[in-house]
Amino acid sequence: MLGDTFSYTDFNTYTVRIDNNTKVKIYRTTMDVAIVYFTDNNNNKIHIPNGMVMHNNVEKYNLPSRDGKYYVARTSSYTLFYNNKVVFHLENPRIQIVKLGVGYEQCKE
Repeated sequence: MLGDTFSYTDFNTYTVRIDNNTKVKIYRTTMDVAIVYFTDNNNNKIHIPNGMVMHNNVEKYNLPSRDGKYYVARTSSYTLFYNNKVVFHLENPRIQIVKLGVGYEQCKE
């Protein structure tokens, strides 16, 4: 399942429709933290729907909610479940891009 990207470098909101009257939104608050919150179709914030669970895939625990939102960190990976079905994954690939300077090359060992 290939997906889109959510960026911590801008303030764009990523929105997913859950059902006919519920959306989940991901919004960056800092360069390291985003909030996951829920709205109705009129974009009014609502409580986290029953059956919704945000799981930290790295530390292996379900996130507690705070103020009716989930707070997620850029350095981890998460899965949002609704009635035990995956809504989305927030995956941190944990890779670094190496850009070599002029005159240097990677050694194959």
